[in-house]
Amino acid sequence: MGNYKRGKEKMNADFEVFKSDISWFVKPDSYVEFLQIDSVRLSEQFENVFPMLAKLIERSRQTHLIIDSQRFILFA
Repeated sequence: MGNYKRGKEKMNADFEVFKSDISWFVKPDSYVEFLQIDSVRLSEQFENVFPMLAKLIERSRQTHLIIDSQRFILFA
């Protein structure tokens, strides 16, 4: 399903689960590119206002990708 440019990493298991659960999001002819970005950097202000959310984000697996020219982050 779709055209994939994988960069250095193999197909992402979290993305495959997302794609099967939310099948309408990625179209069969969608172009998907996985990006090599380590993680989201949160500001100190964000961490102070949303401490629990900041902890969840820090502990998550993050997949940075482009789907049809639009950037996304998949948190798992």
